[in-house]
Amino acid sequence: MPAVASSLSARVRRNEALSEIRTGEILTAATRVFGRKGYEATRAEDIAAAAGIAKGTLYLYFDSKEAIYSATVSRACRELRAELERHTAQVTGFQEKLRTALQVRLEYWTENQSIYRLLLTVGREQKHRRQTADFLRAAQRDYKTLLQDGVDAGEFACDDLEQLAWATLDLVRGASERRIDKLGESDPRQDALRITAFVLAQNTRRPSSRKR
Repeated sequence: MPAVASSLSARVRRNEALSEIRTGEILTAATRVFGRKGYEATRAEDIAAAAGIAKGTLYLYFDSKEAIYSATVSRACRELRAELERHTAQVTGFQEKLRTALQVRLEYWTENQSIYRLLLTVGREQKHRRQTADFLRAAQRDYKTLLQDGVDAGEFACDDLEQLAWATLDLVRGASERRIDKLGESDPRQDALRITAFVLAQNTRRPSSRKR
């Protein structure tokens, strides 16, 4: 009996792994098709063809084009968070962690412009607005956490971290949209440095005077 249970468990894990791989392939294909044809012009069969599967197989994983869009955005959020955690763990100090987090986010959206365009268009539709709002709130919380870490380390102070975190996010969004629209020639690193300078300029912490 234990051997049978072990075999069944291994089969379940294998099927789950295959399902995860297939889901990833569908979302990757959907991102390409959405980027090429636009969301409205894309049909389920277009995504299935790009993923190399039958339309009926596609519906075993997603019941609608809207569900595919939502899963695509969710996956992008997970990927971005993993990148942020990996890169910020490699640096120390409030200023360097902030600059790194900004650059990683800016580079991610530069490399994934088709998804960002979806957020700017489809993401603002009523049926997707809640997911977009949740994504923005999560990004704002990330910046607020970084700022709070700076405060806790005694490297930064600000009267309103909540609003400064929103302002930081707004600057990142503006830089990302400007790059997508090809307005200006700055790269993610330059934008990250400028936004970092803006945040540091809001620092109300004063160095303690040294006794002579």
